[in-house]
Amino acid sequence: MGAGGQRPQLGGLEQRAGDFSSRDYWIACGIFLVTLSVYVLTSPGRIDIIDAQYRYEVAQNLLRYGRPYVTDPALSSPTFRVLGPDGSFYSNFGFAGTGFSLPLVWLGNLCDAGKGETTRFLFSLTSCIFGALCALVLYFFYRELRVSRQSAVLWTAVSSFATLLWPLSASSFENVERGFLAFLAVYLGYRSAKQRSKALALAGGMSAGLLLLYRWYMGFMLPLLALSVLSPPAATKDPSLAGQLRRPWTPSPLLTKAIQLLDNIFDDLWTAMVRGEAASENRRRVVAFLEGTTIGLVGMVAYNLERFNSLFHSGQTIIIPVVVANPLVGFLTLFVSPGKSVFLYSPPLILGFLGIGYLWRRERWLTYAILGATLIWVALMCGTFSTGGDWCWGPRYFVNVMPLWALPFPFLRPGKFLRRLAIAIVGLGLVVQLMAVSMDFQRFFFERRLSIFFFVQDPWYYFKHSALLARPSEILSLKEGVPSTASRFSPTPYPGLLTYCVFGPPGNTLYMADRWVRGFEVFFLPRPWPFWLRDIEPSRRPINLSAWLLGCLALFMLGAAFIVWGVHHPQSRAAPVSAR
Repeated sequence: MGAGGQRPQLGGLEQRAGDFSSRDYWIACGIFLVTLSVYVLTSPGRIDIIDAQYRYEVAQNLLRYGRPYVTDPALSSPTFRVLGPDGSFYSNFGFAGTGFSLPLVWLGNLCDAGKGETTRFLFSLTSCIFGALCALVLYFFYRELRVSRQSAVLWTAVSSFATLLWPLSASSFENVERGFLAFLAVYLGYRSAKQRSKALALAGGMSAGLLLLYRWYMGFMLPLLALSVLSPPAATKDPSLAGQLRRPWTPSPLLTKAIQLLDNIFDDLWTAMVRGEAASENRRRVVAFLEGTTIGLVGMVAYNLERFNSLFHSGQTIIIPVVVANPLVGFLTLFVSPGKSVFLYSPPLILGFLGIGYLWRRERWLTYAILGATLIWVALMCGTFSTGGDWCWGPRYFVNVMPLWALPFPFLRPGKFLRRLAIAIVGLGLVVQLMAVSMDFQRFFFERRLSIFFFVQDPWYYFKHSALLARPSEILSLKEGVPSTASRFSPTPYPGLLTYCVFGPPGNTLYMADRWVRGFEVFFLPRPWPFWLRDIEPSRRPINLSAWLLGCLALFMLGAAFIVWGVHHPQSRAAPVSAR
């Protein structure tokens, strides 16, 4: 018998409605603190990509002048800076990537001693918070799916530390923010279906709508995310997981299976929205979800008017011919190339694919939402030359849907072989992510003298080169120490700044970038800030190193204590999660 007299578990799943008590809140809080502390400790402690430097600049000017100006003369790239009708320059990034970082920038300004070092350090931690929030919501989602507490904690850890969520959370990219909002939208939509709640559907739509405040084309995902608010068809109401897994699988021709699948999807949609008993309730929740998304549309239009006095001009013009890329090249790059395959950079995704069929048998509309949002997003990615989101570590764009693919993890079919396979895959994923956070990712590109848009010139580049396969030798090179030719910490346009983003060599010296890179310490030191800050004079450090280390350690220990107490404390009285 399981804890509290529950039935035996199958693959970490409770075969009847789980309990959702105060213990779950303590565990979720502990997961958030542990994940946040690890992400913060392994972050670079500086702005590590030019995209983020523009978003930081806008945040600062919003606080200083109340307008989203770009006034830094070093930020003059036509890719990111657009001239407005009033003669001022603006960033073409959406508001959300800046807006969510405003509290950290404001706090940094209060503590900063000058030059903005502390402020940029705090700004660089924005994604750490969203990554930890992904872990928190994932735990609650697992409990809603009747996953046992121990298994929920375990699989949340797998998602947080063995997939691309870790290195992207410990960076200045905004992809984890988008992934969290999409994930939260599906979670709230799922709960709205279970509780027959229009309010939760509206909240889920609002979360999804905020995606429009990053890029307008993320709106293509919104109708697919709305599927999560639909009640499951009658065929999936059997609460017995074992009964679902015993369904026989009969092979048939691929085309016949595809036609049958499409027919089943259409029939499910027709039943859910038109003729089913719950059709009217489903329609009301879908409408509420879509109404919620208008918050993003209104915000996007308002931000366009603020910058360019236009309803639809966002400055997100196409600088490179992204829409004419060969989608086959993009698809192969994303899934099978040695340089950008999402399965190499996030091996546990394999477990998600193995478990999605069993999740579908229990939670059909949730699975449709996962598959639908993923398919439309993959189609958008594969239609661009920048499928991998360069310059970056791995296929960062896939992180927009990565949290959704953690949901099938506990739904693996029980068996010794799959258990051993899962352990091996998770172990490999952990190693990959440790390599990811160990060093700066841009060294790979500089040492190969790549131009900014190298992926346009050679779309098959990642079938010949791989940052992942090159990383072990880069890590081994750390034993040699910083090259004697290194005269500065980082190649920023303002010498002496530690937290300003890295700039590349001038275009006319690109041919010698492999030698140029050896002039800077940042490419030959461990990436996490606790390592490279040790060698910086205390007066130049953006933070108090000892205080921050002790603070992160205290958060980790407190979070671990919450998790242990919640998992092992004697069962207390609890109410069901929701109406099942």
